[in-house]
Amino acid sequence: MVDEQKTTIFQLIQRNNIKLNLAQFIELCPRISPRLFTIASSNIKSPQQVEIADSLLIDDLSDGTQKIGLCSQYFLNIQQRLLQGESVKVRVDFRESSFKLPDDPNKSIIMIGPGTGIAPFIGFLQEREIFLQNQAQKQNEYILYFGCKHENGDFIYKDQLREFQRRKIIDKFYTAFSRDQEKKIYVQDLLKHNSEELFNQIINDKVVIYICGSTNMGNSVQHLIKEILIKYSNWSEHEAEERIQNMQKQKFLIKELW
Repeated sequence: MVDEQKTTIFQLIQRNNIKLNLAQFIELCPRISPRLFTIASSNIKSPQQVEIADSLLIDDLSDGTQKIGLCSQYFLNIQQRLLQGESVKVRVDFRESSFKLPDDPNKSIIMIGPGTGIAPFIGFLQEREIFLQNQAQKQNEYILYFGCKHENGDFIYKDQLREFQRRKIIDKFYTAFSRDQEKKIYVQDLLKHNSEELFNQIINDKVVIYICGSTNMGNSVQHLIKEILIKYSNWSEHEAEERIQNMQKQKFLIKELW
């Protein structure tokens, strides 16, 4: 019942008339963890502006009310204040990101980013858009795998991504909408379908693979890559694992997971 209603510690104390002093209350309350976001814009295209992508957490409860996540409520409050013409200051800390485009312009890149994991790849595509304006011929491929529950409703950056696809900023664009058909489809299924092509790119050192999103998804994709290496190379599991570790050391396989 507590979990179903998303009951907070404060609500439990209030409903049960529990008496606590300030020290006891502070000890019970978990510290608020910082929220980490990957920048969803290119500093080349927008040097004075930083964009992020966030998925609002809003649960419909059985009693007809809604429970909004802590960070989601914070963003909604900021949005309301901005709409009212207020100037809003927020505290931001920057960390070095492992997501950087390869130095070798001949390297193709595979971007795997379901949901808000798409964020850093928007910046990649914005940079490629600028690059191609000054480059007569493409030297590599940009391949994107994106997934969400429903095409209509969850497909963030839909119009922008379709425009990138139309203008060939994205060379290959694979989408998986897991709940739009009877059998669920995920980005892992799309990768498996293109497994031979993926193997050839990896084995010939022609590609850098970026994975952004949930830890479960990222681990599943990495496990699939290992299975593909075993299948097409006849390597042992240990040899395939070593190849993946070398890819990570050489920054040919880069992950940002949460």
